[in-house]
Order: sequence, then C-alpha cells, then structure tokens
Amino acid sequence: MRFRSVAPYLALAAALAGVWPILWPPGPNLGDHFLLWNVGRMVIEGRSPYDPVAWADAAARFPGPVVEDAAVNVIPNLQGTGTIWAYPPWTALLFAPFGALPVGLGTSALHLAYVLAGIAASVAFARSFAWRARTTYAVALAISATFQPFVMGTRAGQFGAFILLGIALAFRGLAGGAGTRSAGALLCSVKPHLFGVFAPVFIVVLVRVRGARQLVMPAAVVTVVAATTLLRYPDAIPAMARGVAERTAAVGLFATTWAVVRELTGGVDGLVVAILIGAAILASIVAVGRADPELRLPLALACSLALSLVVSPYVQSYDDIVLLPGAFVALYAAERAAPPVRSALAVATIVVAAIAPWLAILTQMLSGTQAASGALPFLFVALLLAASFARPRPA
Repeated sequence: MRFRSVAPYLALAAALAGVWPILWPPGPNLGDHFLLWNVGRMVIEGRSPYDPVAWADAAARFPGPVVEDAAVNVIPNLQGTGTIWAYPPWTALLFAPFGALPVGLGTSALHLAYVLAGIAASVAFARSFAWRARTTYAVALAISATFQPFVMGTRAGQFGAFILLGIALAFRGLAGGAGTRSAGALLCSVKPHLFGVFAPVFIVVLVRVRGARQLVMPAAVVTVVAATTLLRYPDAIPAMARGVAERTAAVGLFATTWAVVRELTGGVDGLVVAILIGAAILASIVAVGRADPELRLPLALACSLALSLVVSPYVQSYDDIVLLPGAFVALYAAERAAPPVRSALAVATIVVAAIAPWLAILTQMLSGTQAASGALPFLFVALLLAASFARPRPA
C-alpha cells in the first residue's frame, strides 16, 4: 500500500526534530567530521591518506582558531594508537566533494549529507513494504529517525548513514535496475567488514530472484573502482593489513561478540564465542525457514545483516546502524498478524529497536565498554525469529 497521506512523513519530521539537539553536534568540526573532511582534502590535493606524514601536516595546518581544539586533537591521538586510515582507498573518494570545500563549510555539508542520506534510506526501506496502516508506516519512520546508532554515529561524524543508504539501494535493487544495485554495492563496499554474511546471502538471493546476469554490472562497478583506487594508492594494501591486525588484536574492546563474552566470563573464551555465533546462525536459519513466503526474503536479508555483525571481529557501536532494516521487517510482520501477536511483536520491536540501543550507549558511556552494543545483533536475531512465527491475517 502506498499512502498519499503526509502523516508518516510528519512523524519522521517530528522524530528528527526531537533528536536534533543530539543529532547536530555542538561544533561542526568535532571528531570524525574533521577527520573525514581531511581525507577528502587529501584526495583533492593528490596526497595519500595512508601516508603518516600527510596526517602530521594536516594536524599542523589547522590550529585551534581555525578548527575546534577537539577536532585537531583527533589526529595526534590516533597517531599514538595505530593506523589512522585503514579503510579501502575507494572509501576516501566519498569525501572528496566535501574536502574540496573550506573546512567549516565542508564539515557542515558532510554532516548535512549524513542526515539526508539517513532520511533517504529510511523512506526507501519504508516504501519497500506493502503497509496496511499508515500508523505502522509512521512508527517505522519514527524509529529510523531516532535509531541510536544513526543519531550518535552522525553526531560523531561517522558515515553509517551512507552505508544504510547503500543497504536500502541494495534491497530495492532486487526489484529495480542494475544502477540501483550497483550504487548500493559500492556504498556497502566502503566498510566491507560489516557485510561478511550479508554479501553472499544477497548474491544468492539476487541470483534466485533475478538470475546470475544481474550480478554482472554491480560486480564490474565495484571491481573497476577498487582496482583503479588500489593502483592510485599502492600503499593501501599494507596499511589495510596493518589496520586489520591492530583491530583484531583488540577484538574484545569493541562492540563484538568477543566483547560480550569477555564481559560475561571475564575473558575471551573461544568456545563460548563459537556457541553464541552458532546459536545466532541456527536461530536465523529457523527464522527464515518458518517465515511466510512474503516475509522470507526481507527477513533473510535482515538476519544476514545481524549475523554479519555477530561474526565480525571489528565492530564499533555506531556500526549497529546496519540492524535498522530488521526493525522494518519486524514491524511489517507485526502489522500483518492477528491482534494479540500484533501488539506483542510491535512492543518487542519498539523495545529492541528504539529503547535497547539507547540503553546500550548509556552503558558504554558509564562503563567504557562496548559490550552492550555487541549484544544488540543477538537481540535483533531474536526479534526476527519471533517475527517469523507471526502468521498474516486476511487483508
């Protein structure tokens, strides 16, 4: 169902207005806004973001009066803790348009782009489902606008909204054109470690739904962009390898399954990690198998996004933004169910998607550990498993 009413979009606007004091940082150049703007500036200037000298020069070029002290301090702090830029080189291209602008304007434009990308992704997800009631449609949009990983990640200057838009384009690309799928694949590829399960599942789904030929253009686009940028920045490969080694060595410090186990047991027990991962995989398989035909495909993709975080050894709390599609799937399942199940599943969705992530970030602020955020993918798998048991009532 497509609604002509503006009510769902008013709900989205109201939710954004409610979180705006948090969503918009007190200074546009704080934290990763400046870091990523500077990566774009390096691309424009023909310098390599993998060159430590380039980062040292950047820290010296922007004193406190030009950029807030908190932003300038980002680079020296990172220089003391490891590899600053460990992303693939094509990720840097995202920020070149912003790096072409003066620092204040460029960082503000980058932040606004995050907000607009998040809105576009949310609307794209919402319009992928045949909602029966505009109220559910409005709740889905409101949850997306207040989703903690989107709000806090955007505030901190991280580019999760771009990745969320890539997932939305990939979802819509199953029924749309090759250009949509290619754009989605390219945006998702900027953080490939978040899609270890989603990528192969999406490929299998695309082949079954549309045929193997539909893989050609997305694969070609990603391959050409990757090859071109790797040739341009040959120092990317050792830098990425070094970054992976540094981050996986501290696997228990991030929002990972390993961090959850360390918090529960006092150490990183490989057997417990394997049991938790196995349980999440089994629950996802059961969920996909039990889901009714209309729900099976989006539920499989949402489960694969959660499992991608479950198995990844490096996840930051803001990377949980990729869990948002699971909230849309669960709400859609709730709307189609009979009244008792509908209410219970809708409440569970609100608790898991709208409340639990904020409790997780509060726990992180108080304790300094990201373990609570590492538990969120498991909550979403459980939610999707519950959604798979809901049976649609007659329309």
